[in-house]
Amino acid sequence: MTALRLLCCCWLLSLPIAAGADSPPFVSKAADSTTVSIYRDPTRKAKDPIPFEDDGDALRGYAMITETRTVNLPPGEVVIRFENVASGIVPQSAILLDNKTGEKNFDRRLLSQRGLLDSFTGQKVRIRVTDPSSGKIQEEDATIISQPDRLILKTARGYEAIKCDGRFSAVLFPNMPVDLTAKPTLSMKTRPDSKGGKMTLTLAYLADNFDWKADYVAALSSDARSIKLFGWMTIASKDRTAFPQTELSAVAGEVFRTGYDWEDEEAEDEERQSDPYSEKNIALRSECWPDAPRSGGPLFTPGPIPPILITFPESFRYCDFGEKGCVDDRVILVTGSRIAEQSDVGDVKLYSVPFPTDVQPQSMKQVRFIRETPISGETLYTLEHSLYNDMETRLVFRFTNRVKNGGGMPLPAGSVRIFQHLRDGNNLIGTSHVDDKAIGEDVELIINDTASHIVKSDIDVVSSDGDWEENLLKLENTNPHAIWAEVRFKSRGIVYSRFSKPVKKHRGASVWRVEIQPHAKAEIRFRTTDADERDY
Repeated sequence: MTALRLLCCCWLLSLPIAAGADSPPFVSKAADSTTVSIYRDPTRKAKDPIPFEDDGDALRGYAMITETRTVNLPPGEVVIRFENVASGIVPQSAILLDNKTGEKNFDRRLLSQRGLLDSFTGQKVRIRVTDPSSGKIQEEDATIISQPDRLILKTARGYEAIKCDGRFSAVLFPNMPVDLTAKPTLSMKTRPDSKGGKMTLTLAYLADNFDWKADYVAALSSDARSIKLFGWMTIASKDRTAFPQTELSAVAGEVFRTGYDWEDEEAEDEERQSDPYSEKNIALRSECWPDAPRSGGPLFTPGPIPPILITFPESFRYCDFGEKGCVDDRVILVTGSRIAEQSDVGDVKLYSVPFPTDVQPQSMKQVRFIRETPISGETLYTLEHSLYNDMETRLVFRFTNRVKNGGGMPLPAGSVRIFQHLRDGNNLIGTSHVDDKAIGEDVELIINDTASHIVKSDIDVVSSDGDWEENLLKLENTNPHAIWAEVRFKSRGIVYSRFSKPVKKHRGASVWRVEIQPHAKAEIRFRTTDADERDY
């Protein structure tokens, strides 16, 4: 009988075992087809990258996975074992979408260190022991007593706690339990009155360790009055299971999982590595896509689709739209028809990849979801008045996300890289980000957030009378060309009044907008008054 060997100081495997069924289980080795719908990490900011390169960190997004499997069952009560489910499965979320089963179990029966130890607790095994004086390796009998924190053995010498001191080199098991498997497995039991036969089952569940974000490239025109925008869905999976030729989609919108404690990150990462099937509280709280009308409907709807996925390269050279001779092996190329399709599903936005594609374990890839889209807007310098901080000048490109401007499409949260074609070719001139933006909303891309040396600001108190102060704000344009500048007056606990120049109200703030000629100045006077507590 072949012995199984467990190295005591190098814990290589991971999970426990439960008692086997009276009759052999029916094993479904793989799904016939799958759909994978990925939800973003709700704690990650739009400007932050997916932490894919951090080997020790799990992704904090998740996926809704639906599998169809064909089985041919005997009649009566049968345990069906679904192998190759996602390794990050949340077992209590699993549901079998038919009426053939009476109960479900997540057996946690992976071939692992803990599985073997659990299986042989109370039973005799052989251990290899090194004599510290002679260095000679000997084998002897031992009984596994317990192992929650440290392996406890009963030997001829008494009870011993195994530790990594070089004395114990291995535990040898006489065989492998029949119901241990090296693949992530979920089991469900049919009802005693089941007639059996050939049938198609649909299994749906949530799984951790996925994420996605939007990545945009914006080409700023030479006159800085428009951009050409295209966007990519960057999809990441740190799961250990592959999903070949799956129907893939991504969900945009605020969907949070409540009751999930992210603060104990180190403990959770350790738990996930040793037990990826540990229980999670998966209560869901949903919020609308910005300004979206509420409507009913399923969370996502898998359906037929067609074209090819583009693997995410480590880097690529940006080519201007229509630029001749722009050829580079690292350039991402895709035809206009091969982009993800956007649809409204309930209160969120669904982006469906229009072709079956492989989601490989520990992988990241991109699919384009916005074609080359010219959008008109304006470039201007913005400042925000504050009594407590210096006024910083930002150079931004702003547009309203409407059809008449060339936009009029939902923009999921993500990073934006801004290029402009200059004399020496295409140049990266700024990096920015957008939060989820609905149709009709203003979008502001920051090109430079340290432009105070270009548009200088100076503010003085010219008079005061106890409760109020008269302020003079001066702006200076150091550019050799005219620019537009915009100042927002909004500060907590302050009431603004008596502006010397016309201002407009926008989102609760007074806004002064002015065109400043080359190397010229502009100024505005205004009064500030402390507000009563009821006013803020």
